[in-house]
Amino acid sequence: MFSKSMNDKMTNKPWFKIPPALNEKSSIVIIGAGIAGICCYIHLKKAGFKVTIIDKNDFPLSQASGNPVAILEPSVSAGESVEGSYFLDAYQYALRFYASLGENIFHPSILFKSAKNSEELDRFSRITHYYQENILYKQENRLIFPSGGYVIPSALRKLIDSDFIGGQTVTEIIKNSANEWMLLNHSGNKILEADAIIFTNAADISNFKQTQTFSLKQLYGQITYVAPAFTENHILVSDGYVSPVINTEFGSAHICGATFEKGFNPTITAKAHAENISNSPYQFKNPKIMGGRKAGRAMSSDHLPLCGPVPDYDLYMSEYEALRHGSRYKKYNDAPYHNNLFMNVGYGSRGFVHAPILGKYLANILNGDNPPFNNVICNALHPARFIIRMLSKK
Repeated sequence: MFSKSMNDKMTNKPWFKIPPALNEKSSIVIIGAGIAGICCYIHLKKAGFKVTIIDKNDFPLSQASGNPVAILEPSVSAGESVEGSYFLDAYQYALRFYASLGENIFHPSILFKSAKNSEELDRFSRITHYYQENILYKQENRLIFPSGGYVIPSALRKLIDSDFIGGQTVTEIIKNSANEWMLLNHSGNKILEADAIIFTNAADISNFKQTQTFSLKQLYGQITYVAPAFTENHILVSDGYVSPVINTEFGSAHICGATFEKGFNPTITAKAHAENISNSPYQFKNPKIMGGRKAGRAMSSDHLPLCGPVPDYDLYMSEYEALRHGSRYKKYNDAPYHNNLFMNVGYGSRGFVHAPILGKYLANILNGDNPPFNNVICNALHPARFIIRMLSKK
């Protein structure tokens, strides 16, 4: 999906060099129990680390990750790009990962994506040249993803029960006398200590001194529960989406969604329900709305996640100041990071596609293994990329 010249241009930069691996007996705390945190936890436990997840909510998957169904819809493009390569890797890995967790978690389902207009239909035709038919193919006015599926998020909660601490808000992290990270609450009391911390709490990422320069765009969305109208095990996508019939707290229902709203109003509104029904690729006749849910999600300005070690902003600004003047080929020191701090945030609306491969990527960094994708993708996801772009004016 991307050319060798792109790879040559973007790899082996000192400001993206990954720090050394952790000791295999290290303890790790993940702050945030959404899908990013859970996937990190699964991969880190498999790698042999001692892992704890902590969240301000009383139970895991309380925000957007806690919707009753998560559709695995890839982002596809007509052309070669770093983003396209990453999304394809992420989608294929997610399908394998969730399938390995059990049938009560992952449900195979064909995904049909209908064109909204003639321009998008033309784009569909171009897209098919860049993907194998086992990923997607075009049929009439739609793309078909034959190996798709959806996840039931609530079924994931049991995977972390014994290592989960809920109802605890971390307001500060500091180093103790043993050079471990100490997590403090709003009263300044210690919650626990660990060798390393991974931030997966996207909405609160800027609340800490070490990560305060990172700002993510906050969006909120409402989903709509609709009484069963068709029985096929198909996922339908266009402006909006419709899931197959699943079991919910309101009974058997399709899930339609989702709105994108700036500013958070927690009230479930009839207006948002109407928007979801209007954007639905399935034309419901006299739809019976059974309920709704609203939650937040966060995304970066370039729509790619931020995943990797946490850069020390002040040191980056001084160490690479010469980039402002175009000195890209002088000798630079390796990237300065906050010791044993990592982040995995900014997923936007495709969190369940991103989370498995990025959980694997972070586990590999901490374990000293090779990344699950090419270095050019690692650099494109690196949290310091925005600092380097600002310095180099790119």
